[in-house]
Amino acid sequence: MDTPIQNKWYNKTWLVILLLLFIFPVGIYALWKSERIGQLWKIGITVLLVLGIIANLSKDKDKSSSYGEPEEIIIAAPDTVKEEPLTQEQLEAALDANKEEMRRRRLNVAEMDKRIMQARVDFQQELRNHFLDAGLDIEVSVKGKEQDELHLKYALFNAVWKRRFEKEGVFSKWHNMGFQKIVLTDGYDYYDGVTWKKK
Repeated sequence: MDTPIQNKWYNKTWLVILLLLFIFPVGIYALWKSERIGQLWKIGITVLLVLGIIANLSKDKDKSSSYGEPEEIIIAAPDTVKEEPLTQEQLEAALDANKEEMRRRRLNVAEMDKRIMQARVDFQQELRNHFLDAGLDIEVSVKGKEQDELHLKYALFNAVWKRRFEKEGVFSKWHNMGFQKIVLTDGYDYYDGVTWKKK
């Protein structure tokens, strides 16, 4: 039968080793309290641990001193740069290049405007076909200098249609396509028509 002295937690050798590895102060305490570990082993292990701690502290001291003083960085000044005035020919060449770039940009903008206007005209037929597919005989025309007016003509247009188009966001969609003015008319004098301008 085990005596109470042998049942103490610090008398278990495997536990003492684990404590030395993971929880150093408790491990040292258990090492010196243990009756199963010999005196020479206790002294040897303690000396090794103390030497390890001292070596570790000296490494930290060296690291902290190396970060203390910033290094001085010296940047050499460049040689003096001589600025030569531009000749008349160089100035004229630069101005010509600038004029050419501006002309090219204007052409690109003009080309894009033409494509946008053509897309609006093409939309006229698509919208007409969409209405015909839905069983509505609505005449669609795109007018204006920049093809930015959309005119819709339908015999049954009235205020109900206007509210429906507003509610469904149809006017907003057409404005996003670039139509500045949208006109709904019935082709007769019964309904005055609606002109919807972009705000």
